[in-house]
Amino acid sequence: MPPKLLSLRPLTPAALQVRWAQPEKLNGGKVWYAVEWEAVGSNARPNHTWAATDAAANQNNTEFMLNITTLRPGSNYAVWVVAYSEIGDEFSKSEIREIQTFTNPNNMRLILATPHQISISWTPPNASQIIKYVFNSQLENELLRVMVHKFICLYFL
Repeated sequence: MPPKLLSLRPLTPAALQVRWAQPEKLNGGKVWYAVEWEAVGSNARPNHTWAATDAAANQNNTEFMLNITTLRPGSNYAVWVVAYSEIGDEFSKSEIREIQTFTNPNNMRLILATPHQISISWTPPNASQIIKYVFNSQLENELLRVMVHKFICLYFL
C-alpha cells in the first residue's frame, strides 16, 4: 500500500514542508522513504528531484515531515512520497499533489540606515497565505545584508 500524503505547505519562497503517514500495510519489516518532486507549468525546467529522508517522525514513527529547500520562488511543483521495502525490490507511491511556492517581495528599498536604525519598504506578493515576514540583517565588512524571507538585497553603507 502507498504512503498517505497528508499535507504540503509553503514555508518561504524557496521551501515547502511535506507531511506523510506510513502505509497502512508495510511491504516489509523495514521501510524507507524518498520524497520526490518536479517543477510543473509553463516556466518549469525539466528536472526530477528526490531526497532520501532523514525526516522528522512522530513518537510512533507513523507520520513523517521533511522540508524541501532550494526551490524557485513563485513556481508550481508536483510532490509525492515513495515507500521502499527493506531490500528495495518493492515500492509504492503516494498520490501526486501540486503546490506553489511563495513569490519574493517586490520593489524592496532602503528608506533609512543609521548606526541604530534601519527602515525598508517592499511591495508584498499576492499571496493570501502569508501571515508574517521574517526580517534579518547582518553587517559584513561594511556591507549591510538585508533579508526578508529568502530575498536578499545588498546595500553599501
